[in-house]
Amino acid sequence: MSFALSVVSLTLQEKVMKNFILLLSLVSFGLFTTNAMAEGYWGVKGASVNVDSSGYSSSLNIGAFIGADFTEIGSNPVALEFDYTTKLIDGKVSGLNWSAQTTAVFAAMRTGKEGYLKVKLGLHSSTTNVNGATGSGNGLAYGLGFGLAGYEIEYTIFKGETSSDTDINMLSVAYMF
Repeated sequence: MSFALSVVSLTLQEKVMKNFILLLSLVSFGLFTTNAMAEGYWGVKGASVNVDSSGYSSSLNIGAFIGADFTEIGSNPVALEFDYTTKLIDGKVSGLNWSAQTTAVFAAMRTGKEGYLKVKLGLHSSTTNVNGATGSGNGLAYGLGFGLAGYEIEYTIFKGETSSDTDINMLSVAYMF
C-alpha cells in the first residue's frame, strides 16, 4: 500500500513540476510579445550529453533556445531563457543505446552583449531513454558559459530530483540570431 502511495505522489510531483515549467514558458513568451522583444534573442545548439555515471558514452543532442533580457544588474543584462534539446545521435551504455531530452527555463546573467561570460540558474524536466526504457526527472539546472560574435559555449548540469538520482551534463555550442 505505501509503495502505491509513493508512486502516486511522485507522479503528482512530476505533474506539478512540468506545469510549473509550462507556466514559466508561457510567462517568458509573454515577455517576448511586449517591449522586451527588442532585447530578445534565439538560437540553435549542438550538445555533447553525458550522465554522471560510469559506462556511458556521450550522446549528441540538437536544440533551440529563446530568451529576452528583462532587467540589468549593474551593466549586466539578466534574461529569462527557455531551452530545449533532443537526441540526434545515441550514446552507448553496456552495448545499449541511450539518449536524453531536456526542457528548461533559466534566469541567465551575462557580463555584456558582444563578448561575455554567462551564468544561469533554473528548473528542468528531462527524459532519458535506455534501449526503449524511459525515465523522467525534474529539478534544478545551472550552467556557465561564454559568448563572442554570436557564438556561445556553455556547460550545463541538470540535477536529479534526489541525491541518488543521476545528473545529466551537457557541453553545448550555440549560435544566436
